Amino acid sequence: MKTKILLASLIALIQYSGFAWANEGQLMLDKLRLDFNISLGDSACDELMYVDSGKDIPNMRDFPCYHRSGKYTAALTGPSGTTVTLFGNVAYTKERGYLIIKKKDARQVWILDLEDFPHEQWVTIEGERQSGAFEAYYHPTPIFQQNISSIKWGAWWSEEGPVK
Repeated sequence: MKTKILLASLIALIQYSGFAWANEGQLMLDKLRLDFNISLGDSACDELMYVDSGKDIPNMRDFPCYHRSGKYTAALTGPSGTTVTLFGNVAYTKERGYLIIKKKDARQVWILDLEDFPHEQWVTIEGERQSGAFEAYYHPTPIFQQNISSIKWGAWWSEEGPVK
């Protein structure tokens, strides 16, 4: 009897900790082939790249397929308020562009075009059938969505907001 209670408690603990971890958030990146390579298939990489909430990545050079040509797409999970910034250069430097994504609800956010935002201003994207609501701030540079090189979680900017 004690074994059954212990086993049931252990299973409940594992399930609870799994749900708690899942609610913290995760960024998933996929690298798609560029349009001129589309006949070879749509993915430039056989692997999806996952980054758990809170795990800042100063240099993505060791990620699968980082050195392959292609453009990134992103999916972000986590509770409302989860914030992540994708930088176009290593070490969170801003001169090669950046995109801030801040979730407005608990639904997963899908972004297929990382450059399809107004420049240098906050914009709110309403939730749709396949994606949750979010806010975005985009500091553009040429071919930004091909050069994601570092990732930072949370708000890193001052009260004035993100700047160049």
